[in-house]
Amino acid sequence: MRPRSQLLCLALFLACCFVYENLRTPEAERRAAAPTPASSTPPPLRHAVASAALPPLTPPRVSPRLSSPPLPSPLSPSRLGSPPPPPLCTSVQCAAPLGREEPSWAQLSFQPRIDWSRGGVRGDCVAGELEYILPKYCAHHPRRAAAGGWPSEERLRRIDVHASRLPQASLAAVARLLANRTLLLMGDSVMEQFYNALQCYLRQEGLEQHNSAEFLAFIARTAPLWRMGKRKKPPKLPQQARGGMRMMYARVTTMQPDEVQAALGTADVVVLNWGLHYQRMGQYLDDLKAAFAVLEEYAKRPGKAVVFQETGAQHFKSSDPRGFTTGEYEKRDKSTDGQCTCRPIEDVNVNLRNQVLHTALASGEFPHIRLLPFYSLTRPRWRWHFGNCTHRPNGWNYETCCDCTHFCYSPAMWHAHLYNLEQQLLQTSLASPTT
Repeated sequence: MRPRSQLLCLALFLACCFVYENLRTPEAERRAAAPTPASSTPPPLRHAVASAALPPLTPPRVSPRLSSPPLPSPLSPSRLGSPPPPPLCTSVQCAAPLGREEPSWAQLSFQPRIDWSRGGVRGDCVAGELEYILPKYCAHHPRRAAAGGWPSEERLRRIDVHASRLPQASLAAVARLLANRTLLLMGDSVMEQFYNALQCYLRQEGLEQHNSAEFLAFIARTAPLWRMGKRKKPPKLPQQARGGMRMMYARVTTMQPDEVQAALGTADVVVLNWGLHYQRMGQYLDDLKAAFAVLEEYAKRPGKAVVFQETGAQHFKSSDPRGFTTGEYEKRDKSTDGQCTCRPIEDVNVNLRNQVLHTALASGEFPHIRLLPFYSLTRPRWRWHFGNCTHRPNGWNYETCCDCTHFCYSPAMWHAHLYNLEQQLLQTSLASPTT
């Protein structure tokens, strides 16, 4: 019986070999031998590549009759490369929540109200406007130790884990690019916070100079350009720096054609933003395109530049019953106005205003307008807002002030933003030695 069993097994083996050889095609062998693209790696395998926690896998067998080289090991990072980025998230359903990343000893809360009488301070939050930061952080040789009950600059840098590890730039680096030119910042109160930081660094870095008679005369000559339209508000807070840079700030909230023209008659470099005060995105897109058509022609000229800043993130607690939130003021839970608390936002790219901005610039019609990132810098900073800002000296929402828009002062944040601005200016004609 044993010889017959052996013969039967041999016959079955030969039959299987015959079927395999007849079914296999050259095209199937080429597909089997082709290297597997990184994007086709299954999700569990991509995770293994990142963590290298699994043992190496055996490379697939390749027919020796083919001339294709052997497949690389799927776990070889040098061959596989980085996994493809995830799809762009444009809805809260696909976004991940933020957490608390600051040190446990950081005193960042939203209650009680900011102590305005003590210089706009609550714990490690210092109101980030000039009257509050100027006496604390802007001296040419600032004090390192905390004084008067506010956090030192060194402490704020240690707390700000979001920006302290990012590239930083000084105002002097930007001033060198803008020697003998006028810089105009245009925007809402968040842009004014940025301008206040520039004013601080002008003094801290020893760049501040008295405004010359020539500069003051220039301001007087250009002021009528700003009084022709709806708001009639010329730029304010003029400052002059060593090396010839001049800078001013214009408070604007929405696009007005006369203000666009006034800006171009006033400055060599315009850094601007409209965003938070727009509620209808169709109108926002139309206004951006109309303004960009004018600004693009200006930005083409040697020695001129236009930089549009993204809208920053807000972190208001949402009334959305699903628990999702984009942090926007318009979607806030109004019941928290009297007991203010800011919340982390779950979105990555769901800020509608920035989607509209990116859509306008992606058209390719405005290649000389530079984009200044700001949203990613501010998105994780949900603990860095004023929070309870009631009894504010200016009287704004005196009894119900809940602020999850404006930012507590952080030197690391603004120096990182300065670095981004410097990088955008280096992409313009200002970086050319002939301009």
